[in-house]
Amino acid sequence: MRKNWVVVVVALALLVTAAGCRSASTATPDEMDPTTIEASIRTQIAGAYPDETFDLGVDVAPGGEVTLTGDVDSAEQKSRIGDLARSVAGVTRVINNLTVE
Repeated sequence: MRKNWVVVVVALALLVTAAGCRSASTATPDEMDPTTIEASIRTQIAGAYPDETFDLGVDVAPGGEVTLTGDVDSAEQKSRIGDLARSVAGVTRVINNLTVE
């Protein structure tokens, strides 16, 4: 009987340990700094359009919501810049208010 009790205690200890490891591995990372997110977005845009300059506003709200403002030359640029912003780590939503000139 005592042997069964030891097996049950060990099994419960393993179960609690496994549950703790699972919750640690699925924890979400801390929010990224808005300044870092903005810099990453601007770097992505500069990499995609190395020979062009844009006067764009990139506003990053707490929680990773990004609002893009400013003028671009084409609908393709507007769409692509929005996609580039969405691809940056920490961005949760993009509001693409870019205007095609």
